[in-house]
Amino acid sequence: MARRASPVPPAAEPHFTDYTVGAGWQPNVAVMAGQYAVNGGSTYLYVTSGTTAASGGPTGAETAIQDGTAVWSFNNA
Repeated sequence: MARRASPVPPAAEPHFTDYTVGAGWQPNVAVMAGQYAVNGGSTYLYVTSGTTAASGGPTGAETAIQDGTAVWSFNNA
């Protein structure tokens, strides 16, 4: 009787929070460039993928706001 190869589980994929316009900022989550979030009533666009900081989130109207290892850009439309 021939043996079948055991199925190999897929490699674990990183989990990214699904930010859409209007989603609130969250601490300590992976984010991808191109996602949006709201913090303090302002909308921000992630321009660099990374992980958000443990607290705070973006503030201000700059185009390169550091948030943990990710970078935001102010994007109130």
